[in-house]
Amino acid sequence: MFSSANTDAPVLARSASSSINQRRGAANLLAVVAHGSKLDLFINQHHVASVTDATYSTGLIGTIALSDDVSQRTDIAFADASIWIPSQ
Repeated sequence: MFSSANTDAPVLARSASSSINQRRGAANLLAVVAHGSKLDLFINQHHVASVTDATYSTGLIGTIALSDDVSQRTDIAFADASIWIPSQ
């Protein structure tokens, strides 16, 4: 997870997870639950990271795919993105 208003984004959380389907063409379900300044990241319905960051009270969301091996090509496609605000 990154927090950024520019290209020097600080990393909020980074880890490997066996929850990620790494087969070619495999689908993964990503979810971020934001509650106040707490962010929880889920991959394929498994909780993989939790961070607290009160830097911004509003903003935008985005996604990025990176490979630790620069010789490996990383392709990514997103479908069915949803954002909702739960009722109070």
